[in-house]
Amino acid sequence: MSTDAIVLLREDHKEIRRLFREFQSANTPARKAAAVRRILPALATYRQREDECMYPQVRSLLPELDRDVLENSEEHHVAEVLCAELATMKPDDERFTAKTTVLIETVTRHITDEEQDWFPQVRKGLGRKQLQDIGARMITLRKNGSGKKKPRTTPTNGAAPKDAAPKQDVVDLLIQQHNQIRDLFLEVETATGKAKHQAFQQLVRLLAVHETAEEQAVHPVARLHLDGGGAIVDARLAEEHQAKQTLAALEEMGPDAPEFPRLLDDLRVSVLEHASHEEAYEFRYLRRDVPAAELRALVKVVKAAEAVAPTHPHPGIESATANTLAGPALSLFDRTKDLVHNTIHRGKR
Repeated sequence: MSTDAIVLLREDHKEIRRLFREFQSANTPARKAAAVRRILPALATYRQREDECMYPQVRSLLPELDRDVLENSEEHHVAEVLCAELATMKPDDERFTAKTTVLIETVTRHITDEEQDWFPQVRKGLGRKQLQDIGARMITLRKNGSGKKKPRTTPTNGAAPKDAAPKQDVVDLLIQQHNQIRDLFLEVETATGKAKHQAFQQLVRLLAVHETAEEQAVHPVARLHLDGGGAIVDARLAEEHQAKQTLAALEEMGPDAPEFPRLLDDLRVSVLEHASHEEAYEFRYLRRDVPAAELRALVKVVKAAEAVAPTHPHPGIESATANTLAGPALSLFDRTKDLVHNTIHRGKR
């Protein structure tokens, strides 16, 4: 088996094109949905191999191709946003086929441009040994799970082996929360009655925990360590502010309001785009530029946020709308932020 990075990526292209043809030939919603369920993880693996193995090395070794890498990364981002939206859609949604078609067209243009223009430039600029080294890292990445859940490594009684070091870092944990947020959006969209209110409560609490942990611990590290970290973090904070405004409007109207589904969809798109931006422009470079031990230590901060975040409505608040959250949505964010801030500073004493 070749370890040449370009050969491996061409194999990915071939498999992706095959999956696209499978969707295009499907003649029922169920078959289209099954094809999309195979397309999404294949694209995730492909993006990860390029984003974590190929692109950083090309930027480092061939600075004249830096602009091309940035444009390729932006194309990945567009595809990632579409994938995130498709992951929460039902096959009978009127936008399902249209959105998948746009995804197919976007990715097809991307891989065609790479094969016809970018790969030849990379092969000309890099030696055979360098491409084999990059390819070997791609193979290792796939063997290590490529974003899939890792098997349980601790005993069922919760005690870790004496020689086991913590493997999960804060990037792993926050991406896991992104996936949980996607699942909760789908649950809120499809649930009814009391279950819908409860799912919305869980969604808001997770958003509060997630954004608070980032604002209090992760963003400051990004500002300090990343090239252009201040601008990256400011852009993410602006996105978070917009999402919080939409969330406040959703809370005010309540899950039973006629406009709730439309506004919830707006929030979903906003939050998932924000998550994609974090993964592409912040998390990836935190992994590259921040010591692994520091990223693992930040897991404790996120866990602290989970532990102190309010989880239940205040006693005596009985109305359906008020009972959706433990107080107003933005107040929940503020209280969680205060508690996490205190937890962090107690840990520094």
